[in-house]
Amino acid sequence: GSSGSSGEKTVRVVINFKKTQKTIVRVSPHASLQELAPIICSKCEFDPLHTLLLKDYQSQEPLDLTKSLNDLGLRELYAMDVNRESGPSSG
Repeated sequence: GSSGSSGEKTVRVVINFKKTQKTIVRVSPHASLQELAPIICSKCEFDPLHTLLLKDYQSQEPLDLTKSLNDLGLRELYAMDVNRESGPSSG
């Protein structure tokens, strides 16, 4: 941890994943979703490269990663693992 009391205000955000599981992350509501994605993915143990952030698991539209939680007015997200190809990755 970095010591330094900047007093950045964070909010509790519920991250749903795998339809039934959920976890809580504390993030800044002003940070863009692309900044939050690595935090969310590490919590869910997903690969950020293969994770979509949706409003809920029924949503077909990925969220705009350039927007923040405040922009979207959300305090709950669904993280979808799109890396369905369970084969050896070439590269």
